[in-house]
Amino acid sequence: MKFLWLVFNFYLLTVLLVREGSSAGAGNKWSGENELEDVSKGLKEYLDGNKYQCTENLDFYTFTCSKWAENEKKKERIVPDMAINYRNIMFQKFIKSTLNIKTINETKLVKDSLNITTGNVKTWSKENTTSKTTNEAGLFDDKMDIRINNRSYLLEEFSVFYHECNELKSKKEIFKCQQKVLKIGYPIYFSQFLRENRFSDEVTNKFKIVEKIAKNIREEFKRLIMNKWFIKSNEAAMMIKKIDNMKFRYGYSYEALFNDIQIEECYNDLLLNATTGYKRTAFEVIGNYTYLAETLTKNVPRECKFIYENDEYPVDPFDLLFSRYVPEINEFVIHHHVLNEPKFSTKYPESLNYGGVGFEIARQIAMAFVGNNTFRDYNGILASEMFSTKFKHQHEVSTSCFMQKYGEEFSKGENYRNLRSYPQLNSDIADSIGLKVAHLAYMRYFRNVNGKEPKIPGFEKLSGEELFFMSFSRGLCEDKSNYDTFFQLKDHTISPSSKRVVGALYNYKPFIYAFGCKIVNPIAIANECNLL
Repeated sequence: MKFLWLVFNFYLLTVLLVREGSSAGAGNKWSGENELEDVSKGLKEYLDGNKYQCTENLDFYTFTCSKWAENEKKKERIVPDMAINYRNIMFQKFIKSTLNIKTINETKLVKDSLNITTGNVKTWSKENTTSKTTNEAGLFDDKMDIRINNRSYLLEEFSVFYHECNELKSKKEIFKCQQKVLKIGYPIYFSQFLRENRFSDEVTNKFKIVEKIAKNIREEFKRLIMNKWFIKSNEAAMMIKKIDNMKFRYGYSYEALFNDIQIEECYNDLLLNATTGYKRTAFEVIGNYTYLAETLTKNVPRECKFIYENDEYPVDPFDLLFSRYVPEINEFVIHHHVLNEPKFSTKYPESLNYGGVGFEIARQIAMAFVGNNTFRDYNGILASEMFSTKFKHQHEVSTSCFMQKYGEEFSKGENYRNLRSYPQLNSDIADSIGLKVAHLAYMRYFRNVNGKEPKIPGFEKLSGEELFFMSFSRGLCEDKSNYDTFFQLKDHTISPSSKRVVGALYNYKPFIYAFGCKIVNPIAIANECNLL
């Protein structure tokens, strides 16, 4: 009887461990047939179900992204000149969602109280345009209470301007007018987009699932640190403490791109006629915008110059859509829009989630151990004196290895000599480490569930490991064939997506073995550049 009791307990423990392993990834139950059909449909936008056939230049990026890019080019977009990637596609959808209002209900908008009477708000007319009163100043506070769906009223104002462009005669004139309206409204569009659904129940629940992936990736980092021969026990303890104390949240790494009230006040001079007190038409706004942009120093307060000059933005807006590690406070942040396809879905098998959002997380943790960030402690304070000469030497060797490897393989023979000539170095190293750790975490999960993952219809021939690498690559797909007038990365510290994919996969042994590729450089594969 005692023996049977022991057997029962052993069986129960085994079941619990397997369940723990299966929930160690995204924490979601395996998708049903209908959900897997949805996953298949999304995957077919990128792939056709065939296995990747290795090429000499290892062009895996083209394999995963070319079909998607061609299809996206054919779709009608609100801003045709915007580069195509999953972030910009979501941004365009957001802009489009604000343009379905062709007329404004004036009782809902405080700014239009200039033409109506509500409560004790003063009625305005062409004759009544004297200096600001307390009633007028009170409008700014009231605006915050009359938002529709927590959106700034300016979105509706710009929707009206957008449709006013249809009064022009030719399609070319209409298009040019509408693009100008969208460009003028860019600060408010972007600020609202960053906040959109940020604290919704759906996003919160997704983040709870993603936190489990992050936990597994943290553990994988700690295993690597413990097994590195040149890292002393006290150094390993510091690095592990840094990982354990690393904060993780979603949103963006700044409190806000702009303050809504500040934006609304700054737009007043642009949208309102100071002489009459009436709201300008779209055509008057465009003319006034051109005039103010040309006379910034004279006519525009410094705190409002961001509307007219990209260089005056408090931070680089494009930068906010990227996940990032903040070394000074030992925190990594993923933008909440990353918690969507193609990076993540509760319908996905874990191969796709680990290759997508898992890589995103691993890359940010890797940034804590790249460049000078390596020598910061768990509070973000520089503590280089705590690391041995051997560790620092190996860190330099690893960095030099990347400079030489990437210079030879991806820059037409140019050898990078320092960070100034290779500003993307830290980012590329983080890509390489992040891919490795996300892959190790996925494979550990895969073993924990005994290799049992649901098959995606149309992709049954592909292994989970192959799908992992495909998910990694498609998460970086983009097309910049058109000049991107909205988003322009100023500091160029992130490499083009094609280079990021091929660079991270280049001579990565598990990728080579998964697809049966020929080893491109046997010497390089024996001397990996990774610090971890």
